[in-house]
Amino acid sequence: MSITSFLLPGYTLQGLFQETGANVLYRAVRAADGLPVIVKTPRSWHPGPRERARYEHEYDLLRHLKGAPGVLTVHAHGVF
Repeated sequence: MSITSFLLPGYTLQGLFQETGANVLYRAVRAADGLPVIVKTPRSWHPGPRERARYEHEYDLLRHLKGAPGVLTVHAHGVF
């Protein structure tokens, strides 16, 4: 997946951060406030129900742990 191959409304993608077996992570900036973020996307253009459920579960866990030392803060989740 190339950084130029998709648009993410509300964010400006700045470059590849890391690739794993299942995910691609990009450095980005949130347009609303200039906050630097990492955007995590599935490697597949059409993730299946299990993969979508895994992302949803990860989001819920991170949201629940918000503010805990050493835990990333999630800002958004969704299908674009």
